[in-house]
This record gives sequence, structure tokens and C-alpha cells, in this order.
Amino acid sequence: MFSFIPSPGAIVNWTNSNPSVGLPASGIGVVPSFTAVNVTDEPISATITAKPVIGGCSGSTQSYFIKVLPLNKDVFVPNVFSPNGDGKNDMLFVYGNYIDKVDMRIFNQWGQQIATINDKTQGWDGRQKGNPQPVGVYVYVLKAILTNGRTVNLKGSITLIR
Repeated sequence: MFSFIPSPGAIVNWTNSNPSVGLPASGIGVVPSFTAVNVTDEPISATITAKPVIGGCSGSTQSYFIKVLPLNKDVFVPNVFSPNGDGKNDMLFVYGNYIDKVDMRIFNQWGQQIATINDKTQGWDGRQKGNPQPVGVYVYVLKAILTNGRTVNLKGSITLIR
């Protein structure tokens, strides 16, 4: 969410370098608040410049750089994996290009926590304390912090097959 609130009585001349972020290219008056949305596969960015004018006198120009990550493509957890040693999908990983920190907890059908993933390069091999876990459905709770500081919380299920 972006907003710029000028001094009372000021008229603001503003520009936006990339209207695809959800704000028109330019305007006069209050810079409208908006929530940036990115439906592409790549990050998009824009520079919003605002210059207040009161009684013919210009204030300092202020520029704001925003970077918008792709919508709903921040974090992905596969819903099935097969830790059977064949070299295909043997580990369960959390995927995402913009993940900074991960806290994922995996639970069995009785609600026992059997695995914790605290590093985006760490995966789950389908074991608890070295013991292979049975084929079945497991539940996860995930908190991921992205490089822009945003937190993504996900819950879901994973099917372990062999």
C-alpha cells in the first residue's frame, strides 16, 4: 500500500514511471493511495515522484522507488514427494525466488511434529530422527519471510509416497 500525504493546501504534481504497478502515469493533486499488484512472472518496479506546490512556491521533490514481486508466486510447496532413493523428488523443499527466511513445521496424522525446516536450502527426507516415516498425508505450517520483509503464511498437506 502506497500513500503520500502533503502539507495542507499543497497541490502536488506527481509522476509514475511504470503505470503497470496500479497508478496512472501522472497527475495533479493528491497522489492516490493504491495497492500495487504484479500479475507477471518477474518483479516490476516504478519510481513515483511527488512535488508539492503552495502559493506558487515549489517544495522539495520526493521520489519513492517501489518493487513489486509477482502475485501468488512467492512461495511454493509441492503436495507430493517420494523419498525412495531413485533420485527423483526424494526431498521436500520450499521453493521461491524471494525467500529470505523459512520456518516450516511438518506434522503426522496424530498431530505430532516430526520435522522442522529452518533454512530454504534444507529439505525434508521423509524421516524423523533417522527413521523413515510411513506413506501417508502429512500437514505443514509454513512461515516465510521474503526479501522485501513481507511475511507469507501457508498451511497445507503433503503426500509422502515411496
